[in-house]
Amino acid sequence: MRNYFIIKQKEIESEQARFVVELQADCAVYEGHFPGNPIAPGACNIEMVRRCAGIALGRELRISAIRVCKFMMLLRPGQPEQLTIDLRWKNDRMDAIILAEDKPAVQLKLTVV
Repeated sequence: MRNYFIIKQKEIESEQARFVVELQADCAVYEGHFPGNPIAPGACNIEMVRRCAGIALGRELRISAIRVCKFMMLLRPGQPEQLTIDLRWKNDRMDAIILAEDKPAVQLKLTVV
């Protein structure tokens, strides 16, 4: 999953951050999910949020609980070209949303350590 996504932009503030990312169609994960019809796996999208959150907080994070996890649309590399990840946190609680063309695609409420 090393090349699942790349960060194109990031804005980090005291309790919120925004990342603009691009899914990478040549990632090996799509060889099995699904050949000829690549769909971004939900677990990989959660991992992408965890990695961005770690960058925002300046440390390696572990997800200790997922209180809400909603997948509202399929994500595919290049469709749309870029995704936006909005993060908000207070202490160990984090809310995350992945937007595709300003439409909610994934919503998460996490506890991180």
